[in-house]
Amino acid sequence: MQPTLTQGELLIRPLREDDFDALWAISSDPLLWEQHPSNT
Repeated sequence: MQPTLTQGELLIRPLREDDFDALWAISSDPLLWEQHPSNT
C-alpha cells in the first residue's frame, strides 16, 4: 500500500491505470530523452 500525500494544491499519489496514456505520450517525446545519458 502506498500513501497519498497532500499539502495545499500539491497532490502526490501512486500511479493509476488511467495515468498510462499520458505517461506514454510524454515518454514518446524525443525532447524528453535528448539529454539522457544513454540517448544513443
